[in-house]
This record gives sequence, structure tokens and C-alpha cells, in this order.
Amino acid sequence: MANMTAEMKAQLMKVTGITDVAEFDKMVKEHVPHIENFDKTFEKHSPFDLQLVMFKEQIESQGTKEFRSLPDVEQKVEHVYKILIKDPDFRDISKLCTPLLKGEKDAEKSKRSRDLGNKNFQKKVHEEALRYYTEAVLLGPIAAGQGKEAALGLGNRSVVLFTLKDYEACLEDIAGALELGYPEDMHYKVYERRGHCQKALGRFEEARSSFQAAVGAMALAKLKEEKRAEVVKELEAALASLKEAEVVNPVAVMTSTDRLRIWSPHKQFPCMSDAVSIKYNADVGRHGIAEQKINPGEVVLIEEPLSWTVNVKSFPTACQGCVRTVGRTAFPSPQHPNAVYCCHSCFAKYRERLGSLDNLSLLEMFGSNSPESTNSALLAFRAIIQQPSKFFVENRSKLFEEYDKEYGTKEEGEWRFEGTETLYRGLFNLVNHMEELTPSKELETVIKSAVLLRFLISGGYFGSSPSSSGILTSEQAFLGRLLTIFQCGINYNQHGIYQAEGVIEAGKKLPIVDVGSAFYPNMVLFNHACCPNTLRINRGRVSYMVAKHTIMPGEEVTDCYGLHHLSTLKEERAPAIQKGFLFTCKCQACEENWPPLHQLEGKLSPADMAKLGTLLSKYQSNFREHRLAEAQSCCVQYLEKLQEMGIRPPHRNYEVASMALSSCFWAELQ
Repeated sequence: MANMTAEMKAQLMKVTGITDVAEFDKMVKEHVPHIENFDKTFEKHSPFDLQLVMFKEQIESQGTKEFRSLPDVEQKVEHVYKILIKDPDFRDISKLCTPLLKGEKDAEKSKRSRDLGNKNFQKKVHEEALRYYTEAVLLGPIAAGQGKEAALGLGNRSVVLFTLKDYEACLEDIAGALELGYPEDMHYKVYERRGHCQKALGRFEEARSSFQAAVGAMALAKLKEEKRAEVVKELEAALASLKEAEVVNPVAVMTSTDRLRIWSPHKQFPCMSDAVSIKYNADVGRHGIAEQKINPGEVVLIEEPLSWTVNVKSFPTACQGCVRTVGRTAFPSPQHPNAVYCCHSCFAKYRERLGSLDNLSLLEMFGSNSPESTNSALLAFRAIIQQPSKFFVENRSKLFEEYDKEYGTKEEGEWRFEGTETLYRGLFNLVNHMEELTPSKELETVIKSAVLLRFLISGGYFGSSPSSSGILTSEQAFLGRLLTIFQCGINYNQHGIYQAEGVIEAGKKLPIVDVGSAFYPNMVLFNHACCPNTLRINRGRVSYMVAKHTIMPGEEVTDCYGLHHLSTLKEERAPAIQKGFLFTCKCQACEENWPPLHQLEGKLSPADMAKLGTLLSKYQSNFREHRLAEAQSCCVQYLEKLQEMGIRPPHRNYEVASMALSSCFWAELQ
């Protein structure tokens, strides 16, 4: 979406209370002068940016002297909240949370797609049938968590998946169909199908319950007596067959062992390898150090984020739960017309973790389509709503009062960086640069906290009925403070979530796109380098750090925050890093001004070339035949030989081999 659509402009006009288009355009030019052409640059700005300007003007119209004089964040949140509560849009925060992008939901179109799916299934063109049924599922309107057309599409798609013996996917669709209101008179069908899937998977007790549920559902079935008797007989036979199946060992389901794991976890940082330790010094803060030799391709860290978001432009293609590409079992979001999940169970886990307060329209309001835009406000919000307010209040003095910039580097004994209290203590202790905020930026951050706090209050997060009073309780003011601190910390400590868009080919540029943002409590402990010695790969929202080349004991283990010497010159990187992260990079690439990829030294002597042999050619042939473990081994051997020969970065062959290694991991993890 390069430009703002007419529909989105209409929604923003509704939010701002302006009915005349010319007046709206004039207001944008007057109040947001840094946006030269709002339509063309909308991709870089969130819809909330306009509302933020208007809220900010309300505060500034009463003078900011009092705001600046207040001694702590809690009082500043209270001050802003007290002023903004007089604004109808702030008071009724739901007005700001109307979906700006309307998905195409149409019951008639859904039914037509389902009919096309039926025709293709009858012809045994199964993949086409799946495609049409998925269209039917995503086109079906959903209101109050129910959608008959979407449910029927899921039910029909489950039949195809059962035929293809994809039993797990079939079970997902059956659960989704029941969730969205599959007709009760047809329940017996999906219960019976569920029982057969569970039987095929060796889950006999579950299968028995499903067949019994099917028998019970026959009371609601709209069948003629002859057909009813036939179905009941089939169900009784299915139940009887379970007794025979239980005495026979079920066929083992073959699964691929995940090679990519931490083989020797760190005692204090279980997400990391014990080949790494976390240290602190005043010059570079917390950072990772290799305690032993780390070989190319060795996994250094595997981590799930504490909180995450999906970019607005990726709503139709990336699962809101696991953030993997949605495949052929897409499940529609009951909450937002454009959002999807990869399957029903992913939706259920997402709902359980984030609860009813999570609002995808709020994410859409704060987010933008620009990969460079920050999602810190929503990442902070999602960190808050995963725990009840009681958790934060009861742990205030223990976790959220004393700032410790060395946290995690001096703990001893049984201390481990895992569990709710420890991870939230880590979030509180992030480098946040709050003391360096300009008065204008501080006010904007506090306004965002006040808006999110109002959403929490209106949504019943604090247990009481929503109040229109401008007076916050001490508990609410404290949560406003945490929202501000978490925002500032996450702003400098978030990572992108990436996925491969298209086919990954040997020796070709990786088709990697940005689909979301996340806060990883362990990963942020590694410092940036423009010449990192690790690769970062995503499998959905799970992030992997892998050694890019040999890392010797005592060397710092580094990550890249997005600015790499291979693609960006130092004179461009340095100011961008200073502006975005508030530090001057002193990595080797910056200190020695390493050249970009196309200018790297690539000469090798005939003797060196003989030692390297045909390893990269073998990588390519193995990769094309999808023997990824063998392809990866070729890359590792090549990098190790370069190390033995004394050829170190910056060198073109190092980077070529590292890129090849990266392609192996991306291909395996997608």
C-alpha cells in the first residue's frame, strides 16, 4: 500500500471529527508540516500520528511548564490523563480502534467459493478444492465470534485434508469450524471425522470421546430415519473398531528431528549456549563473550519473544500468533477483517496468552507499513496485558523500583534468566535513554502511555467499571509509569521478525522481508556490530542466532541491528546508528572503515583455491536436492578452512560462504 486509500482517509477523518476533505487536508498541512505529502508518505507514519498531534496541542495549549516541572513519570502521566479525559475521543477510546482497513467479507462470495471447492473435490482436484475452500473461509463474515459461511468452509476443507491423510490439519479445521458456529444439525459429521483422525494418530481415548459425541449429536441431525440408522450403525462400528486397534501397536508417526537446538545450554541463560557468557563494562554495557571456540553454524541462542507484533501490511499473510507464513489451513481472525492465523490452535494459544484486551485495530492504529517504524508502544502494551495488574503492583518494590544496568551479569547461585518475574525485571532494566528525551519527545511518549492506559481502564483491566474521571488511582498511575519505561526501553531494544518471501535458491540473494517486531529479553544482551559474527534467522517469531564464522575464546559475540557494512557505507551508517540507537559504533568495520560487498578483496592464491576445493559447488548441488544438512556442512567446512588459512574478514569469500550458510538455515526453518 504505497498511498493512503480513500477508505483509510475517511476513517481518519472520522477519528478526527472532520467531515470536509479539503479541511482535513488543510489540517494535515498545518499540524503535521514535517509530512510533505501525507498520501505518499503515509506508509512511514501511523494513523495515530495525527491524533497524537491533536492530543499534544491540547496539552501545550495549557502550557507545558507544569508538565516539565513534575518530578516523576507517574505524576506526568496523571497530568496528561487529567487533561485528555475531557476529549470525547480519549474518553471513549474505542473510537480510535475502528479497523482502518476493511477486509473483503461477503457471504455470497464465500458461498460461491465453497461451491467451486465442492466441484473440484468431486473431480478429485484436491489442491484447487483447498484453495477455493480457503477463499470461502476468509470471505465469510464473522460477528461476535460466529460466522456460518466461514465455519462451513472450514468443515468442507477438513474433508479434503482428511482425504489427503493430513490428520493434524484436519483436526485444526474441525476445531475452527466448531469455534465459528458450525451448524448443530451437522455436528455429527465433524465429530465422526475427528474420531477417525484421532484413531489414525493412535489417540484412541480421544477418538472414543469423539465417536460418542457424534452419537449424541445424532439427536439434532436432520436425517431421514433410514439414513439416521445407517449413520448410527457406522458410528457403533467405529467405536467397536477402537477395541481392536488398541491391542495393535499403532504405526509410528515419522517426524524430522530438529537438529537446530542448543546442545549444551547455559546454566543461567537457558536460551543460550554455554559457549557464551554475559558480561558488563561501563564502555559497552552488557555484552556476550565467547567462553570457548564457537564453530561456524553453531547455534548460539534460540528464543521466543516476550511480546511481538505483526506489521499491518502483513496482516493477510502472516499468522498473528506464531508469525509464520499462513499456509493452506488459514483461520480468520474473529476480531479483525484482514488478520489471519495459520490454524485454529495458533489462534487459541494467542487468545489465551494475550487475552481479551489485545486489540488488532489498536495495533493498526499505532503501527505503520514502514519496516523502519517503531512498534515500541504496542510491544510495551502487550508486555503489560500478559500479566494481571496485581502482578505489577505486588512486585513493585521487588522488580520495578531500583534500576540496575548490570542486571544479569552479577547474579550467582541458582539464578536463571527465565520465568515471569526475572524476564519482567529484565524488561525494566533495559537501557532506555529516558534522561536524554527532549521535552517534546517525552510529552509524546507520555501521551501514548496515557492513551494505552485509557484503553486498559476502559477494557476492565483494573477490574472496576470504566470511569470518566480524570483522577487515576495509584495503581493506574503506576501502570502508566511502567508503560512509559517499557516503551522507552523497547524502543532501543527491539528486533525485526523476518520471513522468506518466495523460493530460497542456492547462491541467490535471500528473499527476506520484514513482517513484524519483537522484544527478545536474551537477544538484546548482545551488542551491535556492523560486521557481526552471528547470523539471525527467524522461524516465525522464534529467533535463532548462529555463528557466522569461527569465534575464538575471548571474542565478543555480536548481533547486527540492521545496518551492515556490506550494504551501507560508514558515512551513512554512523549517523543513522547515532540517531536511532544513541551510540557511536566502534566495531572493527567502523574503526577500519571496511568496504561494502562489491568492493571486498576476493583474491586467493592457487594453493588456497586448491585447499578449498569444490566445497561451494557441493553446497549448491546438495541445496538444490534439498539435502540441507549436507549443504550446511559444506559451508561450515569452507569457513573453517578459511580460518585455518589465516583468511579473515573482510574478504569476499568469507561473505559468500556466510551467505550460503545463512541460506541453509533459512531454508530449513521456513
